[in-house]
Amino acid sequence: MPLEVLGARGGTLLARAGHCPQGARLVWRDARGTVVADGERVDDPVPDEALTVTATCGDRRAGAVLAVRSVFSTSSAFAILREDGTVTAWGSPAAGGDMGGREPRGAIQIAASERAFAARGRDGGVVAWGDAAAGGDIGRPLSGIAGLYGLHRGFLARGADGRAHVWGSAIRPFDEDGNQDNLSDVLDAPALDALRNATHVVSSLGGHAVLKRDGRVAAFGDAQVGGDVSPVADDLSDVVRLVATDYSMAALLADGRAVVWGGVTDPGVHAGGLSGGVLSLASNSAVHALLHADGSVNVLGVGLLGRGEEISGVRGRLTAVRRIYASKTAFAALGHDGRVVGWGDDERIGESFREVEPRLRDVVSIASTETSFAALTRDGRVVTWGEARTGGDSRAVAPELTGVALLFANDYAFAALKTDGTVVTWGAAGEGGDSSSVRGMLRDVRAIHSTPLGGFVAIRRDGTLVAWGSASAGGVLPRSHASRVPHSVVNSLRSQYRS
Repeated sequence: MPLEVLGARGGTLLARAGHCPQGARLVWRDARGTVVADGERVDDPVPDEALTVTATCGDRRAGAVLAVRSVFSTSSAFAILREDGTVTAWGSPAAGGDMGGREPRGAIQIAASERAFAARGRDGGVVAWGDAAAGGDIGRPLSGIAGLYGLHRGFLARGADGRAHVWGSAIRPFDEDGNQDNLSDVLDAPALDALRNATHVVSSLGGHAVLKRDGRVAAFGDAQVGGDVSPVADDLSDVVRLVATDYSMAALLADGRAVVWGGVTDPGVHAGGLSGGVLSLASNSAVHALLHADGSVNVLGVGLLGRGEEISGVRGRLTAVRRIYASKTAFAALGHDGRVVGWGDDERIGESFREVEPRLRDVVSIASTETSFAALTRDGRVVTWGEARTGGDSRAVAPELTGVALLFANDYAFAALKTDGTVVTWGAAGEGGDSSSVRGMLRDVRAIHSTPLGGFVAIRRDGTLVAWGSASAGGVLPRSHASRVPHSVVNSLRSQYRS
């Protein structure tokens, strides 16, 4: 029984089993063998560890192991971590596209800030490159590091002893002069000690929230944008997820409560009192959308921006919602019935959504650019809405948008991966919407990655790379950087599964 997996680690993955008329049962397991999802289409829950998918059809079984995430991006550069521990980078030199001779050896982890990369080696050392003010210059040797986390303009490293080390810049988002401080200067010893045992970090424009091993949260940075957690600290225990907008933070607790702090309409609001508890959080640049167990939706965020903080006009239709998707300025809620409800940024997105809404049936997934959305239907069609220049108008490629398996996007353009391994693109031409220069190479594609500012790179079945889009955002792969990237190892479990 053939089994094929499409998609980029960290994004949506699609597994397809052939020769099973009744449809194979697909189960996804993490490196410990724990079931993390089932079904053919899943959002990758563990991108930094091996993921196994098994297909069962009667008494026949097949399995595939997906390699860990190996492609990373800043705003406008890519970095690839090879299996041998070497690293390749390209794109804007000011954002990490030029390693400047600081090539790590024996690397086992890469983290990215907005404009820099950092790599952790097997020996616990760290190498950084890119914009020095965004973390590209550590300033001092580091050793004994067990984890790396990207901040907006810097990095946090967790030592084997749990201690935190930070470097980069502390942004003042409301400073008219654009001043910023060195993170190592503004965090004293007690502040650093509060960041011990970090396991995850999210950043707003100038604040940072750190999830710790014990399920509690610490924060640092500008208090106006979530850098001070003290007003809600007592309520932040057993946290399972953190998200951030440009102005605030939100935490989802194991018991279904949500706590929001920073620049929000009602700072410190506890959303757990809303009906049914909170299942998941989705955030755009200014607003948090909360999906409840009963399928209803609530929002919290900065008012007066028109980015989805007002849902009174659609609240009655936000029932039986399965998932919420966000662009930078709006939201789209996908219901269990395959229909879509959109809200936010009415000027650029609202009217076009109302035009295409009748066609939004049997939707299985949604992707977004900065100000546009694209929905994939069960039969492989694509419906788009939003600002035309960022992909909201796909009429020019509509005849090609059939048999689509997965959707990918950067801030300005979309890429559709078809079941035959070819790719269709649209949106801002110079930022990846026009792939005509590499069309002949875009075949047998299995995954696509992007940089926000306009680069795409596709991974083909044999691991070779094809890049397109803005040269200053990673859209051109230098010949000297030719590389192969492992995507998956099919039927690697032959001793356990019959194919």
